[in-house]
Amino acid sequence: MTDDIFTEAELFNCWTGGKPPTTEEIALFDWLEVGGVRDVSMPFDDGTIFEACDDADAELWSVYGRYRPTETHAGCECITDGPPGDMARAVAIAEHLGQLWGLPVRRR
Repeated sequence: MTDDIFTEAELFNCWTGGKPPTTEEIALFDWLEVGGVRDVSMPFDDGTIFEACDDADAELWSVYGRYRPTETHAGCECITDGPPGDMARAVAIAEHLGQLWGLPVRRR
């Protein structure tokens, strides 16, 4: 268990409204996943577009909830992006959330 203190902004910066997922939403996850991403946005894009990549090319690491496959859900949903260049912090966030929610954490 980590002794780190996390803010809601750190924990849920990609989740709707920056608030924690509901109990019902969390129940749809099989595990949490940490993976590196890089910015592939073009000047004409509306917002930032991140793409999964190898750790060596990562600008930051994101924490995802991996959905249990159902008729309505598949794949994963980004919960938060860790600070740029700090994989250890993203892993610590994932482990913290995993302990809170009773979910295992895996690396992509």
